[in-house]
Amino acid sequence: MGRIRSLIATWALSAGSIAALELSPLEAGSTAQLTALGNEALMQGRYETAIEHYRKALTADKTYFQAAFNLALAYQQLDRLDEARRWYEEAGKLANDHPEVHCNLGVIAFRAGDHAKAAAHFQDAARLAAGRPSDAADFWFNAGTARERLQEWREAQRAYEEALALSDAHFGAHYNLGTLYLGALADQAGAQAKAA
Repeated sequence: MGRIRSLIATWALSAGSIAALELSPLEAGSTAQLTALGNEALMQGRYETAIEHYRKALTADKTYFQAAFNLALAYQQLDRLDEARRWYEEAGKLANDHPEVHCNLGVIAFRAGDHAKAAAHFQDAARLAAGRPSDAADFWFNAGTARERLQEWREAQRAYEEALALSDAHFGAHYNLGTLYLGALADQAGAQAKAA
């Protein structure tokens, strides 16, 4: 079976440019300052400290997406997946069009063995990231991997083909699609040639 690529760390600091935060003074105790402190702790691997800062930020402003998303990320890094899922869902309520929320929910569902939910989240992430082909290709790849776990071979094939349409050099999609043609899809016309 294929592998799944988690893009979690890539979007750990979705608040924007840290340099921009450092260039302007932040009011002590403000949501932005607490989130920046949480981001610093998160980048240093001090997850419990990051959680404290993000929780304080959310106490000050429960609608602050970056604090909710990064709080979920900190919980995920600690393998506290129920709490991570809860906070990704909260972040999703604040910004439902954020592909990384769906990706990370997909990773959690995949790890929990809920491959149908994982595939749905990865596909949502891919659609939302349509303007970022490289990211969308990774999300389609993840969807294909989840579909393989469900033994939904044709859906896995379609997902890998979507990934390759966006990034024709996507190694994982080429590899996994090739293994499908050698295994579960070997009965398709020209499967051996497609696998090669």
